[in-house]
Amino acid sequence: MDDIYFYIAKLKELDELVFVKEKKERNEGFIIHKGRVAEISDFAIATGAWPYDNPYERKTTLKNRVGIYWTGDKEKDRMLVRGINYNGYIGNDLATRRDSIGIRPAASFSSIEPFAEIIKELDKYLEVKFGYYPQTIAPESIQDDLYERFVYEALPKTGNVYTIDARNFGKRDGGLRCYSEGRLNEDEYEHLKEYEYDGKKYVRACINSSLFKKRKFKDSDLIKDPDLANPIIQLFMKVNGEGEALIEYLPAVFSNGEKYKTGEYAFFEVEPIIWCVDKEQDTILSKNILLGGIPFNDNWEYTGDYLNTTMNWFLNDCFAKEIVQNMDYRNIKTSNNQKHLTKKL
Repeated sequence: MDDIYFYIAKLKELDELVFVKEKKERNEGFIIHKGRVAEISDFAIATGAWPYDNPYERKTTLKNRVGIYWTGDKEKDRMLVRGINYNGYIGNDLATRRDSIGIRPAASFSSIEPFAEIIKELDKYLEVKFGYYPQTIAPESIQDDLYERFVYEALPKTGNVYTIDARNFGKRDGGLRCYSEGRLNEDEYEHLKEYEYDGKKYVRACINSSLFKKRKFKDSDLIKDPDLANPIIQLFMKVNGEGEALIEYLPAVFSNGEKYKTGEYAFFEVEPIIWCVDKEQDTILSKNILLGGIPFNDNWEYTGDYLNTTMNWFLNDCFAKEIVQNMDYRNIKTSNNQKHLTKKL
């Protein structure tokens, strides 16, 4: 099969390919695409992406919340990245080290077509299953059993792993330095092990939510409270004698209805990835936001040279290899020759 190259799609491509207005086929009973708004997975929330109520649903549930996600566009005249906000509008001021922004990978359809399972089809648009990734938090009814088996080493390992940024939110100011250094830094990443339980697969991840609250502070607090010396925290401070500072993280609420604090652990099910497909444009895009916590680049700048970004490294050295671990073939190669890149970027 063709090599798979994953990337972050630009706005022009997104609007032409899959971000069409609602395309309804009443006879089929589904909407193939819902515009720019994208639902967010539990695993994305756990790794730092912000969840929001869905502005286009009459009733937002814990399962259909949405998020903000990256595009591949550079903001004009500035070293920032454009993104898609929770309401579907274009955001123009995303700093490259923002780790609360979600990821929706894109690739060519031809590179995965022989191995994709079609689940919906309407004209040139498809929805397909391809690859596996942690997504939905396990029901609370089995979390305790999973944990007990984990503690007593009675939870079988599959040998598969999934890479995430392991640093706490607010301490990722260096991005994934492993890209610029050409190797993984043991202090900055984690390989989540995959386990089997009752015919399904799970990973155990530390909750690394980016949700926070602020409190008032005075100048004297800057001396008394060492937490306020954190340079990331100071970005949220007003230094006019009194202001607010980010000092406390809020629990994240997941689709199982439970709240988890930053630093607590939970199990997430590894599930098939659903992709939106435009056959004419030969493009796939993940239907949901799959992950958070990965800076777009490991410095404060995006010059438009996407190939030299942290995101490009992560998607093709980690994500591309890990989503096929549970498939019948094990040796799909990710390519740096950018076979499909000239057309897409």
